Amino acid sequence: MKNARVGQVNLAKWFPVTACLAALTLTILPLASRASKPTAAADRDDTSPNALIGYTELRTDLPGGRAANIKTERAVVVKADGTGRRVLAEELTREAGYWTQFVGWSPDGKAARLYRGWVNEENAKWEEEHKTFRSIPDNGRSGGYLVDLASGKATKQTPVEEKKKSELIKNLVHGRSISPDGKRCAFEDPGYRLFLADADGSNAKQVKTGLRFHLIPSWSPDGSWVLFVAGEHYDCHPHVIKADGTGLKKLASRNGYRGVIDFLDVYDFHDGSSDLPVWAPDSKSVFYTAKKGRNVELHRVTLEGKSEQLSDGPAGAMHYHPAPSPDGKWLVYGSKRDGIRQLYVMRLGDKKEWRITNLAKGRAAMWPHWQPRGAP
Repeated sequence: MKNARVGQVNLAKWFPVTACLAALTLTILPLASRASKPTAAADRDDTSPNALIGYTELRTDLPGGRAANIKTERAVVVKADGTGRRVLAEELTREAGYWTQFVGWSPDGKAARLYRGWVNEENAKWEEEHKTFRSIPDNGRSGGYLVDLASGKATKQTPVEEKKKSELIKNLVHGRSISPDGKRCAFEDPGYRLFLADADGSNAKQVKTGLRFHLIPSWSPDGSWVLFVAGEHYDCHPHVIKADGTGLKKLASRNGYRGVIDFLDVYDFHDGSSDLPVWAPDSKSVFYTAKKGRNVELHRVTLEGKSEQLSDGPAGAMHYHPAPSPDGKWLVYGSKRDGIRQLYVMRLGDKKEWRITNLAKGRAAMWPHWQPRGAP
């Protein structure tokens, strides 16, 4: 199972820890080559949500391996109807080797959270040769930024280190998920064991499932459940457990899907980006991806285990990274069709979808995030 993003970046170091953001690992020069236009407005729902979707665009076919494409990443926002595309904080990537990734929103939706990274060419060459990551000092080149949507101003965030943190959570690969009330957390340790604990990692209790791998837990919006994937290497499935450590159950099978979406068209020694299940806003169901024939399709499963297939793509389609809107009526997700990774929005009431990105071959749209409610 691969990391959710590109490297080993602790977002909690740059942004306040919330129920939705504890610590994640991260993975566009403005893209000059554009493909066909999004679906015509007449084919979309007239009442599509008046909200922005933040995501990341990048090149996927440049020679030179992973780093050559990663450094083309750019943070972008677009309206949910596919109009108004805008690259954010372009000044952060004018110097050679710099890239930005969209990683979330401020709680009021008025500012975008970006991560600015930097590619060291010598280190990138070493990583390609050794097929693994190597951390080196970047002398402050990388960091988190808040971009005010109204003014476009990007403000670098000051790193914040937690004063109280148990030894158990100091070296986590994927960080931890904080409960909505801020009092509890869930995490997997470097040995892929799952734990529930107090927010600072104290009073940790291991969740024993009988399975070898446990990855990237997340609290339900109401704080009652923890969602995670568990199983064997590249054969993990969505599970839930109650906040008190009882009620463990497997929700669904991914039917042979490895749970990783390839986001490059050249060799990637890290083998792609984790494609994880996510909670519905009402905490009553979970969205996930699973294999169906040659395709990877979108599904929704209730806490009672009743599963429903949501998408039915053309032969060979690969759906990835589902994200429900705050009101639970819409779903944004990626779909690789005809070799191009685009973003789509689906109205869940009738499963009608439309495309919201216009990327040409050799480019990709990844990791979408809905703007929170109440934003202008």
